[in-house]
Amino acid sequence: MELFHHTDLCRLIFILHDGNIRSPIVQAENLPENIVWATTDPNGDFASISSSKFVRKEIRDGNSMQVRIGVSPEGFEPWKTCLSRSTDWTDEKIEKFEAFAREKLKIDTETWWVSPKSVPREKIFSVDAKGWNSDWAPISVEDLETVKLVDESRNDGSVYQMKIRNKVFASKKFLTEEGFENFIGTWKKEAKTPSNVLMKKSSDTAQPGLPSSLFK
Repeated sequence: MELFHHTDLCRLIFILHDGNIRSPIVQAENLPENIVWATTDPNGDFASISSSKFVRKEIRDGNSMQVRIGVSPEGFEPWKTCLSRSTDWTDEKIEKFEAFAREKLKIDTETWWVSPKSVPREKIFSVDAKGWNSDWAPISVEDLETVKLVDESRNDGSVYQMKIRNKVFASKKFLTEEGFENFIGTWKKEAKTPSNVLMKKSSDTAQPGLPSSLFK
């Protein structure tokens, strides 16, 4: 089974810097703490962060990219199995949540899997990205190793950047007044998604065992 964690370029930088995929600091809808969502759908669905209204606009305007991270299925379980262990999630609530996803978002929830803990670097096998009108294509290991801190003096959050082919993308993480994590990013110098990021399709590559240096 192939599993994918769908996110965006702003969050990818911090995943690479931290060395793991983890849940947000504050979960919505009383979700269990520390769970990481993944799907068997290689294109993602409208439940992923990359499909939120703000993130979609940033991708459509060329200011970010949708990101697909291939992860090992080890440690993942069907989402209903995990949520059913939470006292906040009764069978009735799970059924309503599933019906909403199926009827309103047109999602097959059987594709959803979750990990009850963060996903470490050795469980990440590939990282692909796409623009609004582009196909999935890999981000090279060399580029993934370029994440670095560029400004820690800001009161509203440190800024990190990474290289993607011949362009540089910078991202900042900060907390909203409600305590939720939020991210904002931009292409440095040129503010549009570079076309040469998407020279190859993801089916042409496999990146098993990304090196440990990637996350240092």
